[in-house]
Amino acid sequence: MCILLAAGGMLLTPQPAQASAPARESPLEFVAVTDADLERFGPFPFDRKILAQVVHRIRSAEARAVIVKFFLHEDRASDHLLEDAARTIPTYFQMGLQGVRERASDGRLEGTAQRPNRTILPSAAGTGFVTERASTGDRIELEAHADGARVKSLSLLGAELASGHRAEIANGKLLLGKRSFPLDPKGRALCPYAKAATPTPISFSGILDAQPPLTARLRGKVVVIGYLAKDTPRISLGSGQSIPIHDAYVRQVACLSQGSANED
Repeated sequence: MCILLAAGGMLLTPQPAQASAPARESPLEFVAVTDADLERFGPFPFDRKILAQVVHRIRSAEARAVIVKFFLHEDRASDHLLEDAARTIPTYFQMGLQGVRERASDGRLEGTAQRPNRTILPSAAGTGFVTERASTGDRIELEAHADGARVKSLSLLGAELASGHRAEIANGKLLLGKRSFPLDPKGRALCPYAKAATPTPISFSGILDAQPPLTARLRGKVVVIGYLAKDTPRISLGSGQSIPIHDAYVRQVACLSQGSANED
């Protein structure tokens, strides 16, 4: 036993080392098409029955919700299979903005909504717009106007799902639970998403083969389904840097829902 004495003979009681706080588990998972998936299933876009099977597997793994990062406005023969799958778990789809432009009044975007087709859309728990303006990896679109109505971005919808809080936008700020983000003059949240931590992607094959170590990760999570093969489009961050576009989306949701915010 070791006894410590301070100057003057005072007994010092050794203090146990303080354990560091455990890392907070991400509420997100990312299921992505990989190069190996392209070799297995053929060229992308896949038959939508494959996407339907992925959604069913995610639901079977007891995930909380699904976000599909593909445009699905064109009709396909197997759309009814995806519709059926989407009704088994809250499933959110992206929509495009056609003829997009900046509003002179507030700098926000407006355009014509391009939503999932009429077979898939009724199964959606919600839709959010996706579009990117020039950025340096620290500005996230929140709202736009589509067909005369105000709509949320898919990034904001994802952040609400992941955080469990409904967003409020007022007085030049985005409030999401206890987190607060200033807005730039164009209504975008300032959050350095390019630096946000994201989960290691899981391939379509990993989900469809029901590999236990991978599917176990999905329980209780918000699962983003996207694309991460080598030919994926990339978002420029300036200075010659870029990141894959669907990886950027996951980073945006992670930044808003988990970190890089100013706590109130």
